Amino acid sequence: SHFAESLACQSSAQSSKSGAKRGASGESLPELVRAATLGLISEVTLGEALPHAETQALQRLMHEWHYRVTDIIPGWKLGWRSSAVQTAEKIVFTYFAARVAAMRKGEAPACLAAKRWLHLPDRHVCELIFTFIAMGHENVGSAISWTFALLCEHPSEQEAVAAEALRAPPMHESRQQHAVGTAQRPTPRLDAFVAEALRLYP
Repeated sequence: SHFAESLACQSSAQSSKSGAKRGASGESLPELVRAATLGLISEVTLGEALPHAETQALQRLMHEWHYRVTDIIPGWKLGWRSSAVQTAEKIVFTYFAARVAAMRKGEAPACLAAKRWLHLPDRHVCELIFTFIAMGHENVGSAISWTFALLCEHPSEQEAVAAEALRAPPMHESRQQHAVGTAQRPTPRLDAFVAEALRLYP
């Protein structure tokens, strides 16, 4: 998973004698957190993580959208009225519309939330997905960041947590195990750190 890769790369970066701030994949920790965040949101809204190229493109688009919409000063940004925002939304909504059409035809996986939305008009479904990705990423990103902060306070646990995360099955296998009632908790250490981070920094 994206989160497992983040943990593994962070462990590798910390154990490196060079002191480089980038992980084994060449990405910085903030970049990996952003990828993990979008991967988790994609699982929730679209039923699967996006391919790497699509993830990068969507990240760039959402960054530009968020940068202009959340701050209208200076005035040249123009918030939601700017042409850049409208262009970004058009591209993103076109992509989501294609995904929703594929879900309706059974050509793409749909998570439980998306299945509940499919009786709605396409535009409404796309708006729900867009809202989850545009606004939900902050909560997910904060949870991941605080989990990393907590891990930094307990360096003796980092290697064990990273190894545990890498041994965990992919998300789609976990869903199948839950469906047939054979699911186990493959990451108890990581789960404990995430739960404690959410308790300390709700």
